[in-house]
Formats: sequence, structure tokens, C-alpha cells
Amino acid sequence: AKDIWDQLPNLAQITAYANNFTGEIPPSIYRATGMDTLLLNNNRFTGSISPNIKNLTNLAYLVLGYNQFNGTIPDELYECTQLLQLNLVSNQLTGTLSPKVSQLTNVFQLQLGQNMLEGDIPDAFGSMSQLRVLDLSYNQLTGSFPQSITHLTQIVQIRMNDNKLTGPIPSLPPTLLQLQIQRNQFNGTVFWMSTVPQIQLLDISYNQFSGPCSSISLRLMTYCDWSNNQLSGRMPQNYNVKMPLYHLDLSSNQLTGNMEFTVGSLSSLAYLNLSRNQLTGSLESRLAQLSQLQYMDISHNKFGGVIPPGAMGSPQMIQLNFDNNNFVGDIPSSVTKSSSMTTLSLGNNQLTGGLQDVFSLPNLISLNVSGNNLNANIPDISGSLGLQSYNRLVGSIPVGLAKQNSLRVLSLSHNQLTGQVPYPLKSDPQTIDLSSNQLSGPLSFLDTLSSLTRLNLSGNAFGGQIKTLNGMRGLLSIDVSHNLISSLPSMSGLFNLKHLDASHNIINGSVPDLTGCTSLSTLDLSYNTLTDAMLMVNVPSLSYCNFTHQTFVCPLPAQASVLCQARCQVDNYQSADMSIRIAGNVSTFDSASFIQSVTKIADISSNRVQILRTRSGSVIVDLSFSPPSEGSNEGSSSRVVSYLNQVGSSAYSSMNITVLSVSDSITPDAASASTGLSAGAIAGIVIACVVFFVFILVIVLLLTRKRRVYKTSFELVDFTQINNNATLKSVIPFSELEGQVMIGSGAYGVVYKASWRSNTVAVKQVRSEHINTDQMQSFLDEATLVQSMRPHPNVVLFMGYTFPPDPLSIVTEFCEGGCLLDYLEAHRNEVTQEKKDSIILGIAKGVLHLHQEKPETFCSRERRVIQLFLTLSRKHHEAKVSDFGMSRQIQSRDTASTTASTIGPVKWMAPEAISKREYSTKSDGDSFALYHWHPTDVHSAFSFGVVIWEILTCEEPWGERAMVEVAIDILNDKRLEIPDGTPPTLQAVMKGKK
Repeated sequence: AKDIWDQLPNLAQITAYANNFTGEIPPSIYRATGMDTLLLNNNRFTGSISPNIKNLTNLAYLVLGYNQFNGTIPDELYECTQLLQLNLVSNQLTGTLSPKVSQLTNVFQLQLGQNMLEGDIPDAFGSMSQLRVLDLSYNQLTGSFPQSITHLTQIVQIRMNDNKLTGPIPSLPPTLLQLQIQRNQFNGTVFWMSTVPQIQLLDISYNQFSGPCSSISLRLMTYCDWSNNQLSGRMPQNYNVKMPLYHLDLSSNQLTGNMEFTVGSLSSLAYLNLSRNQLTGSLESRLAQLSQLQYMDISHNKFGGVIPPGAMGSPQMIQLNFDNNNFVGDIPSSVTKSSSMTTLSLGNNQLTGGLQDVFSLPNLISLNVSGNNLNANIPDISGSLGLQSYNRLVGSIPVGLAKQNSLRVLSLSHNQLTGQVPYPLKSDPQTIDLSSNQLSGPLSFLDTLSSLTRLNLSGNAFGGQIKTLNGMRGLLSIDVSHNLISSLPSMSGLFNLKHLDASHNIINGSVPDLTGCTSLSTLDLSYNTLTDAMLMVNVPSLSYCNFTHQTFVCPLPAQASVLCQARCQVDNYQSADMSIRIAGNVSTFDSASFIQSVTKIADISSNRVQILRTRSGSVIVDLSFSPPSEGSNEGSSSRVVSYLNQVGSSAYSSMNITVLSVSDSITPDAASASTGLSAGAIAGIVIACVVFFVFILVIVLLLTRKRRVYKTSFELVDFTQINNNATLKSVIPFSELEGQVMIGSGAYGVVYKASWRSNTVAVKQVRSEHINTDQMQSFLDEATLVQSMRPHPNVVLFMGYTFPPDPLSIVTEFCEGGCLLDYLEAHRNEVTQEKKDSIILGIAKGVLHLHQEKPETFCSRERRVIQLFLTLSRKHHEAKVSDFGMSRQIQSRDTASTTASTIGPVKWMAPEAISKREYSTKSDGDSFALYHWHPTDVHSAFSFGVVIWEILTCEEPWGERAMVEVAIDILNDKRLEIPDGTPPTLQAVMKGKK
């Protein structure tokens, strides 16, 4: 079939570079036999290069670089023998480079870099007498350097870097100006450099070249990088002021001798790196003449003596690294001339004196002077520095340090610092290392931090308690050993934590909660005064644990006694009684099985348990526990009763026991009570009891009127048909949810703010009206889904659930920012467009995570603003997707589910959801689109566009209009008006454009 290109028989040139064209090259272009120029670079063309390109016999310029072409380079291309320039850079081409490339005898630019070509480079360049530029970089080519290149008399640039090439380099054409062969496996000597006297750019870094290099001339070089080889001997010599060299990198070799005297004459030098060699002697004083020098690294050598003033006086200097040498004396005062310096590293030398001149540098952000003999105080640097690290200092930490806003690393270890750490820190550093000092006082400065990954406070005299680590989800390592700390917070939810050392303190009470510490491998709590490990969770990832030099009260979990080497003693040898009420009936109750289950839960010997009696009311079992034997690790009877009262229903469920209530005492039957009172006294007591009972009954009826349905509604649930084995690890005893305060309510139930194991949580208590067996099982199915999801910063963290006889509730992290819609309405004039973009992107990431975690099951029917929340910090407002209860299973990712009754919130629904009562995962497509900034299926993705509109306008969509009117408008293709100033990308999502 003919198209527009067939109608242009005399077409000679197509210039269409730097556009946004997509698709394949039209076949008709290959029929334009008179074409000499085809420039299609910097577009998004795909497909392969057609063998029909051989028809373009007059083609001189073929530039297809920076597209997405794939497949192999067709041999027919090499039949275009008139080619002067062939540019296929930065595509996805595969296969080998054919020897037929030698047929391009007229080509002067051959550019095939940044593809996926493999195999040996053919030795076929001898016939390309006009070749000036050869680019084969960033491929997977193997073999040796082609010998035929030696005969190219016009070549000026060769790029073969980032391949897998091996062997020595032959003599090269004297015309060569630029050679880039870095990151290969070339070897041999570098004497071939003498054959390229005009070379200007030479990068041979990250190879295996060896031997001396001192005789090599750098006369015309501007850029020289020989780093990361095995070069030996002295540095290249004979530098002079006329040389244009601005970049010299000889690092990571085996060079010896002194720094060449003439280096100081390189007036254009901006970058000098001689690090990681074996250079000796003192520094050249003429370095002061290098007025353009910005970067200097001579670390990890054997330089010594006093640092000359000229070595630190360059006004353009930005980074200076003299680490790991043998310098002595004071830091020269000339350092003050380097007013642009941001990084100064002088660690591990023998320097003495003070740091006052260093602290005067106005732009310094990183200072390392560790491993010296400095004796200096830290001055009050408020308003002048944003330091990342100090070392080897004395005195106290100045208050001004707390006011710095750019601290990422605070390292003050192995000093003689005293006093307290200023509070609060304005920065939110990722690393704090204050170890091996004499610091003291409280640890309040930790309270406001959220970005910490490494915390080391060991070897100080810090006291008191660490109040919370909640929110520091990125923590990898904690070392607070050798202090005077009395209490640790819950570690629950620190999924990334690998190392925890709190040994040698005065920590008392219980082992901290380690729930969710799935990466923890090292735990040391030795040399403290801990007494209780009864509720310690098992941590499968632990490889080292130490609880020695303290005595616990029995019992001990197996991991604490075996791996952690803990020892315990029994606190008393008295008996104790309790009652447990379970589902079932007395006639079928199996006492032997029940005793076996209880002993497994409490981890005690079966001969310690005696059933005193069983009573009706489901099944009420009265138990008595005898004391443990001498030398046993089992707990006393009172602690066994306490444990069985605390473990919650999940422990019993694991033994197929549905527990309804637990009491730490036995209530005697009324018939068994012997009073010995007179008839008159008994009558008086009876009358008083009746009056009291009536009074209490009235109060109970008033207070529990709304809860009566809850108590009776579970009568509709057949617990024998309920299976929550898959979610036992997520069950939370309701008694552990302390300080509950109601903060909201809705159709699903009531929301409380509470405290659970030192964490602030949200408790979503499900309304119990009309709960039946199917609905209870659906609730458990939902819990099964979300408990296995990996955490994500934009998804509200599911922490567990409570289960009957406790109230039925979902427990999640508490989002202190509250409902997103409320926040937007309250801060309408404060929310910037940048903040709105961040919130929208966060929501998109959250929904994307849900789909990726459970692509076959998650279907968000009500993904609107009222189900989105905020977490607030000093710097960020992070959106989180919430309301797990609104998800429902669907049969297929590609098939819509049809609702059985209600069709959901009309204002947020797509037209097909309203008309056909359908909803599928595609309706959340905008979230994928927004996350990748390329909409994928926006025609069927509707609700997220409404969410974007709400965030941008801070208003309710469609105002106060009735739902029926809104539904009619949506079905008639009427849409919300996009606000002025909306970014184009968001407009595309809201309009449903790709």
C-alpha cells in the first residue's frame, strides 16, 4: 500500500530529529531510492532496522541514535557503501558486529555505542581510510583491540570504554586526539602512549595496565585519567605552565617516590587525585600557584612533614583530602583563603593544635580530623556551618550545633566531649555516632528524629529512658551500651533493624517488645537488671543473643534460655487458681486434651495442672496450678496464671480452643457458701441485695443499651465454623490497647486512638450489628490478605486485630495528620502546589503498592479522599492509603466484578460502574499512570481523577448536588472543571488522555 512517502519520488532528505515520534520506520521510506540523508535521532522509534535499507544506495547520512530500535544490525546495511556517517548510538541493538562493516569504505563517523552488541570486534577497519570517529562504547564486546586501527591515518577519536575487552594495546595512529578505553580488562605496559604525541584526552582507568609510566609525555593533554591500574615507578615528569592539563587522576596504582616538583606549575589544573599510591616525601610548596584547583586528593599515601601554607590556599578549592598520611604540625592558617571549601578531610595523621581557622570557613559542610592529636573545643557555630562530622575534639557540644539544618551525619566518636547533647536538633540526621566520650544527661534529642539509620551512643554516661523509637523505620543499627540507661522503648515494627546492643546499663523490667523485628541478627542485653522475659517473642533471624549477668524471674522462653544464655529463678512456690471460659458444652468437654493444650501454651509440666471442676455457661473450667520443682525454668504458679491471662485468644486458638473469658481467680458457687447468719440477718441481706441489684440493673441497662446488640449479635456467629489459624500471629489482646479515646465514627464502626506496647495506634472497632458467620469469616479473610503485605510508607501499617470475646477491631498505625480532606479544608491557603503534587504522588505510590502486593485480590471501590490520611513531621506531609475493610476479592485482574446491591459512592465512580455496577482493578489505573507519569488505562480509570480534583481544589466534588443528579451528569459525559494552573501531567490524568 502506498502512503505519503511514495508520493514524494524525489525525496532526498528527511530531517526529523529531536521530536517525540513513535512506532516503526514506515516501509515506504525504504523505497525512496534517491534519499541521501535520514536523520531520525532523539525520538522514540521502535522495531528493527529493515534489510530493505539496502535500497537506499545513495544514503550518505544515517543517524538513528537515541531511539528504541532493537534486533540486530542487518548485513544489508553495509551495502550502503556511500555512507559517510552511521550513528546508531543509544538503542537496544543486539547481536555481533559483522566483518562486513569493512564495506563502508567512505564512512568518517561510525558510532554504535550504548547498545547491547556482543562478541569480538572484527579486525576489519583497515579499509576505512576516511574514518575519524569510532564509538563502540557501552556494549558487551569481547576480544582484543583491533590491529587494523593502527593503519587509520585520519582517526582522531576512539571510544571503546565499558566493554569486556582484553589484551595489550598496539601502536596507535599519531593523529589520535582522544582515546577512551576505561572499564575494560586491557593489560600490558603503556609504552604505546609514545606513539600518540598529540593526544589530548586519555582515559585508561579501571584496567590492568602495569609497569612504569614516568617517561610518558603529557605535553598536550587536557584530561588524563590512569586511575585503578597497576602502574608503578615514579609519576610522569616535566610538567610546565604552558600545559593545558586541567584533570589529572593517577589514583589507585603503585606509584612511588615524591610528588613531582613541576606539578606546581600546572596553572590550569582543576582536579588532582594521587590517592592510594605509595608516594612519599613532603608536599610541593608551589601548589599555592594552582589558582584553579578545586579538587585535591592525596589520601592513603606516605606523605609526611609539615603541610606547607601553599597546599591549602587555593581560593577555588572545594574538596581537599589528606587522609591517612604522616603529616605533622598545625593546620596552616592559609586554609582560610579557601572560602569555597565544602569538604576538608585530614583524618589519621599526626596533626596538632586547634581548629579555629577551619571553623571560620563559611561553606564547610564536612570535616574529618579523626585520628590526630588535636586539642580543641568546638566553637559555637550557630548560623555559620552545617557540619556533617567532627572528631578528636574536647569540651561540650555547642547549642549552635542543634540549630544547623543540614546535618546528615553527626560523628563525634572517640573524643573527650562532656555535658549534654543540645535539644531539639533542627536537623534530622541519618547517622549519629557519639560513642566513646564523656557525655551525660537525658536522651531527649532522639524524640524528634525520624530518619536515623545508625545510632551509636556507646561508652558515655547517658541516663534515663529512651522514650520512643516509633517512626524510625529505617533503623539498621542501635548501640547504646555502656551507659546508665534505665529503660528501653518498644522495638515493634523496626523491620530493618539488624543490630541492637544495650548491654552494660541499668535497664530493668521486661525485655523490650521485638514484634516485627524480622531482620534482627544481633541482640545484646547483658549486664543489666532485667527480670522479665516471659512475653519475649521468638525472633527467627537471631544468630547472636546475650542476656547474661542478670537474673530473670522464671519462666524463660526457649530462645532466651538457649540462644541468649539467660538464667532465671522462681519467685515463689505457692499454688494458684484461675478460671477459663471456653466455647462448647460440658458433656463433650475433653479434660485431658484441655490440660495438654494449657501446658503447651504456658510451657509447663502437665503434672502441675489440675482441673478442679467444670461448669456450664459454655464451659467454665476451674484450674489449680502447683508450684514448679526445684531448679526448673518454669514459672511460679502465679506467673503462669498471669501469663495465661495476658497471652490473648490467639494462643488458645492455636490449640483449637475458642476462649471466651479468663479470670485469675475462681468464683465460688452461691450454694456452697456457708454464712452461719441468723434468719433476720439473711432476710436483711436478701432485701438489700434485691434493692442493690435493681439499682445496678437500671444503671447497666442505661450504659449498655447500645452495646446490647454487640453482646447478643455474636450469637449469630457459629464459632465452630470460624477458622482464624492463618491470622493467629496478628491477634492482639484487647486488654493491651490502653487509654482508648474515641476520635471518629462511620458506617463501619468507631475509631479510637490508643496505646499498644508504647506505640500510638488507631483502633477501628467494627460495629457488631447483624454480624453473622459469613461476615466474621470475611473479616478474617481480609486480615489474612493485609498481614502478609510488606510495609510501605504510603500505606497505613496493619498491626493486627482483636477477636471475640474481645471486640472485633482492626489495629493500625496512628496517622497524626488525620483525614486528608479535613486537613485540606483547614489549611486551604497554606497547601502549596508542590505539597499537593507530593500528596498525589504519595497516594499513587500507595495504591500501586497494594496492586503489586496483591494484584489478584485488591480492588479499591472507594478510593476517595475521606479514606486517605496524613502523617506529619517537621518536614513532610506524607499521604497514606487507608481503610483495609473496603477491599474485596475479585476473580480476575482483567474481569470486572459486579456488585450485588449497592454501587458505591457515586461522586467518585466511573460511568461504567454506575450504569453496569461494575468495578475492577483498572479503575485504579490512574495511580499507576500518575506514579510513572504516563497514564496507562485512564479511560476506565475515573475515581482517582476525582481524588486529584479534591486535592487541587480542597473542595467536595459536585458540591451539595443530589446523588441522582450527579449520576445523570456523569453518564452524560459531564465532568468536573479542571482548576486553572493544574500541571499538564495531572490534567492528562484527569481528562483520561494517554
